[in-house]
Amino acid sequence: MTVGIALGDWKRSLPFQLCEVLLCDEEIHNQWKLRFPEFSLGLDQQSLRTGIARETKLGKSPFSLDISANAEFYDRKWDLVRGSSIKVGLQGRYYFLQRMPIRRGKAGNNLSGFYTAFEIAVLHTKYGNTSYSPHINERYWSISPSIGFQQRLFKHIYVDTNVGYHVLPADALPL
Repeated sequence: MTVGIALGDWKRSLPFQLCEVLLCDEEIHNQWKLRFPEFSLGLDQQSLRTGIARETKLGKSPFSLDISANAEFYDRKWDLVRGSSIKVGLQGRYYFLQRMPIRRGKAGNNLSGFYTAFEIAVLHTKYGNTSYSPHINERYWSISPSIGFQQRLFKHIYVDTNVGYHVLPADALPL
């Protein structure tokens, strides 16, 4: 699950009480999404993840494009591996339940709701064993189909959660 700050060009379309929190009645055509840093501090592993994305609607359709860059830094004690990875991806999203609430006048044409997505990404990973092995520096491409839910809260907060299948092609050669 991702939680972060969203910045965009929002306009109100219809009044509704729950929409004071969810802002579901606003027209949103694009937004910047800054992912809150995630710190994991455990006995055997420490990690930090963060990212930035820009999502844009394709006209008045329920389709959008999301371009993102995410970074992760980690240090694992159990196998003495320390490394980092950077992922840059382009994701096409289809908000499949969006038309119904718009027709009933309960939602605006925005970037909130259930979606299916397909992402193509380039991963750059760098890691090595801190005691003896050489460092590895590789780049790969991947594809990821997923299904998820994104919702804006208040003015600048969003929640985006999804489940997907990350596919690193078996015949993928380092770039």
